Amino acid sequence: MQGELLLFLKIFLAGIFLAAVYDVFRILRNVISHNHFFISMEDLIYWCGAGLFLFVVVYLENDGVIRIYALMGLFLGAFLYHTAISEIFVQYLSLFLSKLSRLLKTLLNSVFCRRKRLKFRFKRVRICIGKNKPAGKVRKNRNEEKKEKKSAKSDCNV
Repeated sequence: MQGELLLFLKIFLAGIFLAAVYDVFRILRNVISHNHFFISMEDLIYWCGAGLFLFVVVYLENDGVIRIYALMGLFLGAFLYHTAISEIFVQYLSLFLSKLSRLLKTLLNSVFCRRKRLKFRFKRVRICIGKNKPAGKVRKNRNEEKKEKKSAKSDCNV
């Protein structure tokens, strides 16, 4: 009798855990918009993970023997969690995370805007520094070009 009660409590807690994990998916869907394909993929991943988790729990606790009271414990745990705190948990945590994401977006947008302006100023300064030559070299190059042009004209006149 004591072993069955302990199994019932462990499966009951597993039901609460699985319902809480699904609420995390619901919160992510509220904060980040998803299309139907990604919602279906998340549900598929959740149910595969939940099946493996329940298999491991039942295998370790009851040598893989599925009992009716264990299934009732699972459903009762998930149902009580869902009716008691699920909606409050999802609503308030979704609201908190959406406000946090809006705050982070505004902070990151201001940082990226300032970064872009600083990057533009730095590149502009670097371009000026890299392209400019000292005045002496510029005059030498221009004088040499003038001499080459004069010599080319003089060669054509001969």
